[in-house]
Amino acid sequence: PLPTSLTSAAFDVRPIVITETESPFRIVSVNDAWVGLCGYTAEEARGRTLGELIQGPETDVGAATALVSALLRGNEDAGLSVVNYDKFGRRFVNRLRVGSIKDEDDGTKTTHFVGVMHKI
Repeated sequence: PLPTSLTSAAFDVRPIVITETESPFRIVSVNDAWVGLCGYTAEEARGRTLGELIQGPETDVGAATALVSALLRGNEDAGLSVVNYDKFGRRFVNRLRVGSIKDEDDGTKTTHFVGVMHKI
């Protein structure tokens, strides 16, 4: 299952990225597993977009855009397999699942989006 809170995302052992909920979906935080997979430190990632950091020549930008569109329409658990690149230009394929993180006080307002990566 996807993390449902910022706290659970921070301690998840899978590569996790947390973004803002509005375009361009800037990165708010990443966990240690994401740092290990993608090569960027949390400080390097914060405030940047996934497109700036890990998309490259073989990344299907159209599929990534469709995934974001599904999330914005309220699909709480969407996913796809995508080619990305780490900080050093090494290509990797991963299964990306995305969802919403809700306000921890009332649980109704979406405060962040969460992405969970699984290297294939």
